[in-house]
Amino acid sequence: MNGVIRTDTVQPRPRLSIKEPTSIESNNWLIHTRYVRKEFEICKLIIEEDLLKTKGCNEYAIYILGLILRHEGKVHESLECFQKCLFLNPSNVKNMKEIGRSWILLGQQVQAVEAFEEAEALSKSPDWNIYHNLGKCYASLGQRGKGREYLRKAVQLGKTEQSYLALAELHVAENDINSALEIYDIALRLFPSSSELACTQGLLLMKVGDYQKAFNKLGLAIAISPLNSKSIIGIASIFQDNNEFDVALSKFKIVGQLLPESVTLWNNMGLCFFGKGKYVAAISCLKRANYLDPLDWQTLYNLGLVHIYAKQYASAFHFLSSAVKLENKYAPSLMLIGVSLEKLGDSENALKCYEQGLKIDPDHIQLRINYISSLCSCGRKDTALEQLNVLQRLVQQSDEINPEVTSAMRKFAMILLQDVIPERKLEKNEE
Repeated sequence: MNGVIRTDTVQPRPRLSIKEPTSIESNNWLIHTRYVRKEFEICKLIIEEDLLKTKGCNEYAIYILGLILRHEGKVHESLECFQKCLFLNPSNVKNMKEIGRSWILLGQQVQAVEAFEEAEALSKSPDWNIYHNLGKCYASLGQRGKGREYLRKAVQLGKTEQSYLALAELHVAENDINSALEIYDIALRLFPSSSELACTQGLLLMKVGDYQKAFNKLGLAIAISPLNSKSIIGIASIFQDNNEFDVALSKFKIVGQLLPESVTLWNNMGLCFFGKGKYVAAISCLKRANYLDPLDWQTLYNLGLVHIYAKQYASAFHFLSSAVKLENKYAPSLMLIGVSLEKLGDSENALKCYEQGLKIDPDHIQLRINYISSLCSCGRKDTALEQLNVLQRLVQQSDEINPEVTSAMRKFAMILLQDVIPERKLEKNEE
């Protein structure tokens, strides 16, 4: 037995357990899955636990947390997250772009421009998204030349719908309507199924008075998206302008189910009822619009107009005065205040309103007609005759001949020439 080793008595050596180091990014797949599923609360809990384990060094977790916080409206907190990401990885262009977007949401366009310019410097290749945001920022800062330059770069690189829309809006702001319409045409050829492009172009065509093309574009937008409320309102407004009030109202009722709190909707419905002579219904709709937005001066103006036709002059004066306080450069508001005051027996103040309105818009024919009528009523016929001569010159310069205006001018001429000329002859004979 000597020299024989018994194996059953040999104790095995204990194995050392080595704990493998956990990767910082080990939970990123789980964070991504929860974020894509929009399970934000669970995602935030996972991120919180992960950041405790990694001592706040997981860039992806912080990035996703910033996106979630922005979605919740916590823009300042999300900006801090993206700034932490940039600290962890200064060469990541995405972090800088998100910082720029956060500054835009906070209304800090100058800081946004700085962030996107730095992102442009970090980017290894041209990025349409950077150019797009730089263009919008420069445009909002009033530097439209730079804004146009960057948006054109974005359009050439990305061919994205939002860049075309932004570039067209910039041309509209510069009152270059033809260029804007050309851009919309190009964009619609690239994105023929975009109801937003068709709708926006249709509304622009309405503003320039090309109602036939506007109707076609808005119809296209509705064909693409039957519940496009802006397009339906636009088409209804065209029917409204053509005095087809029942058709317009049927369209507005459709929009009412989609946007019951739209001020534009209730305003237009009120004017439709006004066109039909249903003043009570018109006032009801306009008061609804005024309830939704008490600071909308156009609603107050419309309320004043309808109350004048309803012969409720005190109420008309109240609403029109409120409209002028909000927008004091609109001459028709002062004209209607003058009409209300005249009906209430305050001719002197009515004349002051007409005169103030003519200072704002000397070429307003209807305002001048009311001014002449008020002068005749107050016995100031010499001034009325001078104003009649001015009115004649305005009518001669106008391209359109309105029968009502020419009829009013004849009446004024008959009244003034009968009363003023004989008086002047008598003065000469006395001399």
